[in-house]
Amino acid sequence: MMRILHISSYSRGGAARAAFRIHKALCKNSVDSHFLSINDNLNKLHTPISEKGFIAQKIQWRLSHHFAIELDTRRHIEKGLAALPPLDCEIATIPVSAYSLDEYIRSYKPDIVHLHWVACNFDYIKFFKDCTTPVVWTLHDMNPFSGLFHYENDGKRNVTVSGKLDHYVQKIKKKSIQGFRKNLSVVTPSSWLAKKANESQVFRNRSIEVIPYPIDLNLFSPADKSELRKKYGFREVEKVLIALADHTQNFRKGFDLLKETICKIPGVLLLLIGGKNDDTESDNNIRYLGRIENDKILSEYYSLADATIIPSREDNLPNVMLESLSCGTPVISFRVGGLAEHVINFETGLIAEEINAASLHKAIQKFFDNKEKFDSKKIRKYAEGHFNEKLIARKYMEVYGESLAKP
Repeated sequence: MMRILHISSYSRGGAARAAFRIHKALCKNSVDSHFLSINDNLNKLHTPISEKGFIAQKIQWRLSHHFAIELDTRRHIEKGLAALPPLDCEIATIPVSAYSLDEYIRSYKPDIVHLHWVACNFDYIKFFKDCTTPVVWTLHDMNPFSGLFHYENDGKRNVTVSGKLDHYVQKIKKKSIQGFRKNLSVVTPSSWLAKKANESQVFRNRSIEVIPYPIDLNLFSPADKSELRKKYGFREVEKVLIALADHTQNFRKGFDLLKETICKIPGVLLLLIGGKNDDTESDNNIRYLGRIENDKILSEYYSLADATIIPSREDNLPNVMLESLSCGTPVISFRVGGLAEHVINFETGLIAEEINAASLHKAIQKFFDNKEKFDSKKIRKYAEGHFNEKLIARKYMEVYGESLAKP
């Protein structure tokens, strides 16, 4: 039986959630699949390599002397994290770490090492030099083929501060990956991300497989809207929208645009689910529900809502979209990333053509003016045809097989 080891920096967060769903889909389809969260296993990893390695020293020196960015060596070099106040970004990471995965990988003896979001605590140079197993890498954002940043706009906003360093970090990644002696197969969940990767210096003209994330269609499934509204205390005729966010202050996720829009639409209630931020206090138009860890309850909230709003300025293939469509609930979003590939006007949702509050306002109004055109059963059928676990597991098994068959 094929033995797969998934490696992810974290066990929580959108990318980790998607990675674990891939792992579970494989397990359900008789694959010997294992999941390693680096952050959860740091104490089990091999003795840290020296902080004084040439690459770590050089990056630290450049950050300090050229860009006035001071690294806390212990925190940022050992753990590979460089998200610091001088940079105006969601997150910035460096491709060096003081931890080695070699011993852990050898103990598992996998046929395939399946990388996911490994931006922190992951050393590109050491991993691709020492790994003796074919690698499949599912890209969850742009960081594997970018420099410091994870999405394009962060790089553009910081180019005057970190442009040279950003380019230098990208060169490290390119050299490390091109020097890998085993097979490397690259997968992206959206055609948008595959195109971006193909245009990069790191993965230029490489064959990239597009495989969406899977979703548990038994867990996320449509339920009676009237009954659920009675259960949770909403009127049947009430206009209810739902949005999910770990951090509403994340500029890329666009919740500033959503908040501005909702305040101008009378009679619409927005249910906001996620982490607590300074600007998530409930008001007349917005009801903050906090985190919902139970997926069954989360599924019920999707089902009682008229639509799900995903106001991202940039995004790959958000789990929220898959969860909503699986519950038969349409999605309203901007025409960005993987959202543009699955949000189909008047079928699975509505697209706001321009990335601003006015365009989002117009799309929400258009949705309620045409709500009867959206068929929950057809939306659910779309999810079944694109995101079901058996289909996604089969596609990954084909990628694994092709990787092992390559000379």
